[in-house]
Amino acid sequence: MKWLKRLYMALITKDKTEVKKPKNTVDFSKQELEFLLSTIANSTFEGKDVQLVYETAVKIQKQIMEM
Repeated sequence: MKWLKRLYMALITKDKTEVKKPKNTVDFSKQELEFLLSTIANSTFEGKDVQLVYETAVKIQKQIMEM
């Protein structure tokens, strides 16, 4: 019975906090973001890529606006 109590105590006292992996982030300057947005604007894309290009451009615009 003691082993059961020890097992129970070990389980309830075990640290259950979730380990969060650091997010890989890269900080771009405003000039770099504007360059990327300009490059996107002056480029030609196939139809299958238009949605991804649009979503990427919107994210870049939001980052520029937050600066």
